[in-house]
Amino acid sequence: MRPTLYEIGSDLYDVPPSGKHYRDLNAALSRLATVSLTVRGIDGETGEPHPDAFIQGGLLDWTSKAASMHAGTDRPGIQLAGWLRGVLDRGAPVRLDWRTLRSFDHNQQLAARLWVYLGAEGWKRCGDGRREGCWVACGDRLEAALGMEYAQHRQARAALKRACEVIRRTDARYAAGSLAVVKFGRSWRVQGERPTWEEWRELRPEHEQARKAISAALLGQRANGRT
Repeated sequence: MRPTLYEIGSDLYDVPPSGKHYRDLNAALSRLATVSLTVRGIDGETGEPHPDAFIQGGLLDWTSKAASMHAGTDRPGIQLAGWLRGVLDRGAPVRLDWRTLRSFDHNQQLAARLWVYLGAEGWKRCGDGRREGCWVACGDRLEAALGMEYAQHRQARAALKRACEVIRRTDARYAAGSLAVVKFGRSWRVQGERPTWEEWRELRPEHEQARKAISAALLGQRANGRT
C-alpha cells in the first residue's frame, strides 16, 4: 500500500496532520522498520519447540517519501512483512479497540502495555456465562514482557496495581468487571473479570449514558465553582 502521510495522519489523529504530526509519523515508521523479531513457538502438549511456529524478521518495509520520489512516486511505501500478512490472512490476530488504546496518555505506558497484554490472553467464560475471566502470574516473565525494571518484585506489584486502576478508569468494560493484583497462596497474580462481548453489547449503551451523565455533572460542579 502507498498511503500518503496525510492520509495516515488524518486517520490516526482525526484532524489534518500538522508539521509535528508529520515528523512523529516519519520517526515512528522509521523505528518500526528497524524492529526485528525472533519468536519461537512451543507445542502446548509436549512443551517442545514447534517447528512451524518460528518467526524471524521485521514488521514492515518502509520507504520514505524522499526515497520514493527517486522511484518515480511521491508516496511513501509501506509493506507489512510476509509472515505478518499471513497471520492477518488467517484471521489470527487479537483485535483491540483503537480509541481505547489511544486514551492512555504518555504517563500511562505501563497501563497501556498491560491492557494490550491482557487483550491477548485466553479469557474463559465464568459464572452464568455472561462474564469471562483470566489471570496472569506476577514475576520475572510478566515484568520482562511489560518492560518493567524494578529492584524488587513488590515495587513491580505496586506499579501493576496502579496500572490496573488506570485500566479500570480508561476501559469501561473493565470498569463493569474487575481487574486487580491479588495474592493467591504464596504467589501474586493479575486477575480480571469482565462482561463477554455479547453481554457488553447490551450493557454498553447504558454505561455510556451513565458516564456522560457523570461527566456532565462534574463539568457543572466545576462551572459553579468558578462562578
